[in-house]
Amino acid sequence: MHYASGSGIIMVISTENLYDEVAALLAENREVSFRAIGNSMLPFIRGGVDVVHMVGPDKLKRGDVVLARTDDAQVVLHRVISIDGDTVALMGDGNLCRIEQCHTGSVIARMKAIERNGHRIDCQSRWWRFKSQLWMACRPFRRYLLFAMRHLHII
Repeated sequence: MHYASGSGIIMVISTENLYDEVAALLAENREVSFRAIGNSMLPFIRGGVDVVHMVGPDKLKRGDVVLARTDDAQVVLHRVISIDGDTVALMGDGNLCRIEQCHTGSVIARMKAIERNGHRIDCQSRWWRFKSQLWMACRPFRRYLLFAMRHLHII
């Protein structure tokens, strides 16, 4: 279950309906927020803890975190690692090798901010984008970085 809000309205939405509900709220030009689940976006997004704030996808860029339906019908909140024409490649920050693909029309939202422990983090800031690019460049070493972060209780 997810808690989603748009313009102060709070709803409980099942995971199966999340994609359609977010699309409907964004069609009304609302910012949509929901609590992330899962660990595929560690260390940037902590499932069960962080609330993500989503807006329409506008112009997609490498490094954006998006809500999309993949070619195998999974709904994911993952990072754009490449765009080739109408094909978008996505990968979770906590994933070691799995890359999903989707059509640009299947991307319905882009993450604008994260709320963690009462603090709002702007995902378009230079600092956030720098950290994101650095993490993407560390892909061959993620296994070891994630292992160390878990054992040091950083994540």
